[in-house]
Amino acid sequence: MTEAANAGLSDSERTLMLRRRLDALLREHAEVKARVVEYQQRRWLSPGETLELKTLQRLKLHKKDAIAAAEAELTSLERTLRLD
Repeated sequence: MTEAANAGLSDSERTLMLRRRLDALLREHAEVKARVVEYQQRRWLSPGETLELKTLQRLKLHKKDAIAAAEAELTSLERTLRLD
């Protein structure tokens, strides 16, 4: 989240927004992971399906990285709130 996006938001609003974002990312990651597993369980994939699997695997990693970033930001914000 950028400083410009944070302007005007209270800490509790920022925390709520981050929690919602994290929840959405976790759901999206689970959905992508389920699709990856579905492809991996097939005995044979067409070239198009193989490409789709690789794309989904990259998307899954991207979601995982976004989850880690959101968790770190939320943890940092919560630490800051405890210190205030």
